[in-house]
Amino acid sequence: MRVVVLAVLVFIFGSCNALEFVEGEKISSEISLPYGSWKSFGAEDGLSRTWYGDGDHEAFQVLIAKDLQYDLRKTLLIAEQVGRSSCDEYEAEIVSAKPVNNYPAVLYYSTCVKGDKKSLAIHNLIVASGASYAFAKYWSDSSLVMNYSAWLDYISNISVCSAQTSLHACGASSK
Repeated sequence: MRVVVLAVLVFIFGSCNALEFVEGEKISSEISLPYGSWKSFGAEDGLSRTWYGDGDHEAFQVLIAKDLQYDLRKTLLIAEQVGRSSCDEYEAEIVSAKPVNNYPAVLYYSTCVKGDKKSLAIHNLIVASGASYAFAKYWSDSSLVMNYSAWLDYISNISVCSAQTSLHACGASSK
């Protein structure tokens, strides 16, 4: 199975805008990206993309694994193993495991303590028909967390729809 990770130019997400990256599937959000000053970092070929905020203590990352169907339980177990192996203390908690537009999805946050530093992340994983979508907002220093509620709202409002099936139809009710 071939995995291709594509960058998503999330900054052009606006109210009800949708971007197509996998044939027939679109990503959209009903709300705008929380304000901030961001520097883009990624390969010129667009295979990965991360945006860093001022001071490099926060980042937003979007990955699309084309032709790959994540098993959400397995993905969470792997994330927990990685977190536990790289952190002195690690905790993850599911915020929501309800489907997004009839696609399996999970929204969760995680904290990592390493030495005297504590980091925080919000994750949203959506498994669609043609790809798996991973969205994450990271703060490398939890004492510098800004706009947590706005980011949680933004990430939890990201949706994937498909023009190829009425079960995952695009439109006003695609959330």
